[in-house]
Amino acid sequence: MKCRHCKAPAQSSNFLGESIDKQYLFKCQKKKCGRFFWHRRVLSEFDMHDSYSSENKVKENELCEDLKIPNHLKHRSVYVIKLSRDEGEKTDTVYVGETGHHPLRRYLQHLRGYKSGKKHVKDRGKYLLSFEGGLKTDEASKNREKELGSQLAEEYLVFGAH
Repeated sequence: MKCRHCKAPAQSSNFLGESIDKQYLFKCQKKKCGRFFWHRRVLSEFDMHDSYSSENKVKENELCEDLKIPNHLKHRSVYVIKLSRDEGEKTDTVYVGETGHHPLRRYLQHLRGYKSGKKHVKDRGKYLLSFEGGLKTDEASKNREKELGSQLAEEYLVFGAH
């Protein structure tokens, strides 16, 4: 598998970068890149007809635990997901969001249709471009989300960034 950002080799791994057999979460092996992306085969674990089901929430928790994705964060984060280009788009596209979950968990939630709004990430999400943590309040994360969206608008077509 190749990295969706830099095309270097990517390996199936957990959040700590340790190689694993489950081919769901991948990490670029190039140190300067190191980006994570979900392979869409992870969606086979979920009932895609009922994204809000309690079974899906349990499965998400188990998957994140198996992949050592941090849980119960004491801060909020903002994240940027690179999207594939839609027909007619001449500019690279990103989605900017904010969350109380780890950004990889929130990215997975988008892919499986849970609280996915206009479905930009569900339909077009390629990889986690970047994220920032340590924001102490909802207000701080929402403000940073807007600020980051404005900054990225110079280079990308930006969705989200409410």
